[in-house]
Parts: sequence; structure tokens; C-alpha cells
Amino acid sequence: MTRLILITPQFGAQSCELPDGTLRVGRAPHNDIVLRDESVSAEHCELLVQGIEVIVRELGSRNGTYVNGLRVAAQSGLSRGQTLRIGRVEARVDHPEISDESQTDNTAVFAYRKAVEAEESPANPPAKLPVIFEPDVSPVRGTGTTTLPRPVAESEKPKVTVATDRPPLRADRGSAWAIPLMLVAGGLVVALVLWLVR
Repeated sequence: MTRLILITPQFGAQSCELPDGTLRVGRAPHNDIVLRDESVSAEHCELLVQGIEVIVRELGSRNGTYVNGLRVAAQSGLSRGQTLRIGRVEARVDHPEISDESQTDNTAVFAYRKAVEAEESPANPPAKLPVIFEPDVSPVRGTGTTTLPRPVAESEKPKVTVATDRPPLRADRGSAWAIPLMLVAGGLVVALVLWLVR
């Protein structure tokens, strides 16, 4: 069955099965897949699932939905191994690899054996919805506490001075003519070169 696997570090590789149908994804509790992250909109996107085919449909979210770094304007296909970003939460879709039957002898016996195996295998239990993904908020390993940097007081900050030999630039009447004079001088040089080349 197709799975959604979160790959954002604070969600710690949590995953869920994606049953066939339309699944709403967002921060609000009424969604089928709830992502508890402030970057995710209340109703962010939809996943349309049919077997191994997954289509993501954007629902006008604030922070956007992306497939492999490209923003989804309306909807986009999502293939195995591609990265899906919902707000700041990244995930990927995975499903069992499908063997290429064109490489084997697909005889009536082979087809019959596949049909019998499908009937004998227990049906996949339906996925339990809604699925709620919460970020891991455990403290830093080892100490049980988190150390924050100490704020630096204004008196402790180093003073930076820049030494220069030139006086500071001033906007006076003389500097207002500098650019037009350079343009005229440049034009005269070009005219002189053209006259000499003739």
C-alpha cells in the first residue's frame, strides 16, 4: 500500500498508509491527515490516491505546496521518491515496487497463480483516519535541558571603527555637476577618436 513518510527532522520519520480516495491534509483537526505545524494551513491540500498513483491538489494555502521544490499552482502528480513539502513539513511517498511483467513469461498458469495468491492473502486492513502527526518536542539528549545563548549587553559588544584617509563625501553643488561633466568628457573623447580614425 502507498505510504506517506515525513522526512522533516522534528517529525522523526513518522508515516501513515494512504488509502484510495481523497484525503484532506492540514492543521485543523477535521482533516484526514493532520500536521501540527504553524506553517501548515488549516486546510492546506488534498491527496488523491488510487493505488500507487498520487495527485496533490493545492487548496489555496498560505505557505504553499511544493513537489521537488516546484510550487503546485493547482495540482500535480507525485511519484515514488519525490519530495512533497507542505508549508515547512517535508514528506515523500513510497509504495512497493511493481515488477515489470513484460520481463517474465506471462502464461495462463502464471496469471492463475497470481490470482490465487491474491485471494489467499489477507486483505489489507483499512487505514485508520484521521492520522495526526505531531513534532517531536523532546529536550536535548543527555541533559534534559536546553541551553539558550546569553544575550549580550550593549556595553559588552565590541566597538567597530573604520579608519579612512579620505574626508566623508558631501552632497554639495559641485558634486551635482560631476556626472554630467563626465558624460560630456566621455562624448568628447569618443568624437576625437572617431575624427582621428577617419
